[in-house]
Amino acid sequence: MKSVAAEDAADSPNSADPLVQLRRLIPHLDDEDLDLDAIDGEFYWRCCRPDIWSQVERYPVSTRGDWVSMHMWDNIVDAFDPEERRRDPASWVRLRDGLVTRYMTGAQDPLGVLAGSEQEQRVELRVFSNRWSGAGVEQNIVSYLTDLERRANDGIRELWFKPGESEVIRVAFTFVPTGSEATKPFRSLARFALPHIVVVIGLPLPAAGTIAKLYNEIVLEKRQWGELLTGVPTQQEKRVALRTWAVGLLVGRGHGTIKAMREVCTVLGTPEVTSVQFTDDRRRLIERVPEAQPFLYNKPPRSPAQPR
Repeated sequence: MKSVAAEDAADSPNSADPLVQLRRLIPHLDDEDLDLDAIDGEFYWRCCRPDIWSQVERYPVSTRGDWVSMHMWDNIVDAFDPEERRRDPASWVRLRDGLVTRYMTGAQDPLGVLAGSEQEQRVELRVFSNRWSGAGVEQNIVSYLTDLERRANDGIRELWFKPGESEVIRVAFTFVPTGSEATKPFRSLARFALPHIVVVIGLPLPAAGTIAKLYNEIVLEKRQWGELLTGVPTQQEKRVALRTWAVGLLVGRGHGTIKAMREVCTVLGTPEVTSVQFTDDRRRLIERVPEAQPFLYNKPPRSPAQPR
């Protein structure tokens, strides 16, 4: 994944100022990694939730491979929401990235215990985004294991699929509704704030493309669980998303819509749009990121039954 260029101290990546974030993102509009999920994540976590971001930024990412440090990190995360896990600082902060962990067979594991074996290494991915296809699921699992292999800890090279006369595929998909609790070795009790899909795979991994195919066919097509996840897969052109986030956040902080639009479009170098167009763009953004609504209005929007 591409690295994010270092910024001047005045334009800190952790700034909650919408215009600072806008200036940070504009030079990377042509980057494939800066997709809609990354734009939504950069604005939401840094501008809307600096309270959480300031907490997780204190934890040194270099120690995550140590089990004791990972346990300490899990306690920090569980104080908020488990899906709000720290990302690698060299990458974009995505809105709903997957939560990947590796562990030994547990008593309540959906795959059970192999006959004649007390424990088996498993990798688990929790999918919170309804935008993910099977390719994204498999890519995140492989990237996670590749990172462990790169750091060469606890014999990770033995976890990859091996050529042989037969291949056993051990995978389970589970839909988890809002508010469900989960326990796992080295993790404290956690309550998940968002609905999600759990993918559990017994290692070694099956052949490339297998997990992606199974996820698409079982989770998305047969069960249609992707439709139960938070938000809707609303598309929006990246430059429009930047403009809508920045204007909406400024309006939410008390700026007039006309003034906010002028400031943002000056930075973007694009023509201003009408209030009607901005209102429609903001509606689509909120459909995609419903938790952003409180931060995008100077006053809470009226419900249909609420009198003027």
